[in-house]
Formats: sequence, structure tokens, C-alpha cells
Amino acid sequence: MNNAPPFGSPVLLVAFNRPESTRRVLEALATAGVNRLYVSLDGPREGRPDEAARCAEVVDLIENEVWADQVIMRRSPHNLGCRDGVTAGLDWFFELETEGIVLEDDCLPGEDFLPFCGQMLARYRDDHRIWQVSGTNLLGSWRPSRSDYFFGEGSIWGWATWRRAWSHRDIDMQRWGDQQARDRARQFLGPIGWRSLADNYASVAAGEIDTWDYQWSWTRASSNGLSVIPARNLISNIGFGPDATHTVRKRWPAEMPTASLKPPLRAPARLRFDRGFQAALMARSDGVAAVRSLGSRALRRTIGRSAWEQLRTPPSS
Repeated sequence: MNNAPPFGSPVLLVAFNRPESTRRVLEALATAGVNRLYVSLDGPREGRPDEAARCAEVVDLIENEVWADQVIMRRSPHNLGCRDGVTAGLDWFFELETEGIVLEDDCLPGEDFLPFCGQMLARYRDDHRIWQVSGTNLLGSWRPSRSDYFFGEGSIWGWATWRRAWSHRDIDMQRWGDQQARDRARQFLGPIGWRSLADNYASVAAGEIDTWDYQWSWTRASSNGLSVIPARNLISNIGFGPDATHTVRKRWPAEMPTASLKPPLRAPARLRFDRGFQAALMARSDGVAAVRSLGSRALRRTIGRSAWEQLRTPPSS
């Protein structure tokens, strides 16, 4: 039995065919006291009887979980795929709720993730500069002595948003052909972010990738929509491995540890895109040389002088 005080914000769990990781996420939600749970389940793919059995096991998990006051489940009778399956679940959720928290079945929340999202949803509910709250900090920690969160492009490994933002989703990438929209996205993301994402945006627009998250990233970027990012990581992705759809190799940032982020939460001094974090993250993922290769006056202005000087300095051996 769950003895935690009830958690007020609605939570959407998007699941498919991984009962063990789904079980772990459900246990974390129960511990957190979630009392309004939505579940969106995609159906098994044709010709895969083993997958049908795993999907049925996930359904059994949901139906046997009685700790939440309200559990609303949506099941697809057949497989919709990554793009349409997740999008249908999100559309359904935000038709019923004006704001909420979203977890996929491989995103294990730390104990402070839900309270963080709940506070940020309330704080920035009417601030249309903010489009998303992220739970993942891919560096693990970023300047926590300055503030408890900052702003940037943001991850969807554990996130939250409002109906007002999701209603603008461009799942079909219809605005990709609009030069003004691309210019806004390029300016918003800066040279580092645009270099990292533009090819993926183009591939999705061409129908070459079955996903939904790049479209949501594109929607935010082309609308100048900032994400709140915690100064310490609050989500551990436990889905890397051979049964994953995309993250089949277990490597960084798989299963990153989560940390504590206690109230009262300290806001950053200014509401702006943190280019220093963006540069440090690219240096972590692609190597410092990759970031330095973008060296120009524009990049120096974008990320700030101190971050630029750090990147110019060769890493110590």
C-alpha cells in the first residue's frame, strides 16, 4: 500500500512492450503518491507473438495497480509505431488535461522529479516563453550553486508541458518548408544546437525516421519555446539495450544517477537560453574539438566569453 501524500499533477505513462521497466516506473509513481494516472499503450506488431505476450503483461500490470485514485487507460488495438502511437497518447492526454507530466516506460524518475515538474508547471503556467519542463540533465549537474534550474532546448526523458504549448505540435513537419520558421529555429538553437539537430529535422520531414520527439523539438525551436532544465539530473533512462526502439547500445547517457533538488527552488537571475550548458553538453557528447571547430565571433557571442575561453583551453590529460 502506498502511504505517500497524494501528488496533485496528472501523469501520463506511455508504454508498449517492456513489462519490467514499466513495473519499475509504476513503483516510483506509487512511491511518489501519484493519484491521477493516465496510461497510453501501443499494440503489438503483427507477426510477433512474443511481443503480444509482453504487451499483455504490461496491460496486466496497469490493471492490477490500485494505488492511484484515478487510473485511465487508453489501448491501441494494433501497433501505431513510435510517431503515431506516442502522439496519439499525448493528444488524448492534453484533450483531457490542461497540463501534466509525461513519462515513457524507460524513464525512471528520481524522488524529486515529480515535485520539480509540479512546481515549474505552476510557476510558468502563464509564461508563454516557456514550453516545456525537462527532468533530465545530461551533464548530471550544471552550476547548481547558481540556481536550481536554467533554460535551454531540453530533453523529453521525463518532461511536462501545458495544453497551450502542445496544441502547436508540428508532427508532420509542415512548417519545415517555411524559411522564416527555419531561421527562427536556427537563431533559437544557435550554431551548436542547429548543427546537432538540423539533419534530424530534415530526415523526419522527409519521412525517414519514425519518431515524434524531433518534431516536438522542432516545434519548440521554431516558436522560440524554452525548456526548464534542472541543475541536477532527475531521470534515469533504463531503456538502453537490444529491445529498445532507438537506444539499442548501452552507453552514456544510459542509467545516469539521479540527485536531490529540494525546495525552495532558486530561479536563475535571467530568463534566457543557457549557451554555456549547450556548449558543455556538445563537448561531452561530440568532443571538445567538435565545439572548437565551430569557432567564430558568432559562436563566441552565442555561448558567452567565459564558456568560449574554457573551450579554447585544451583539456588536461
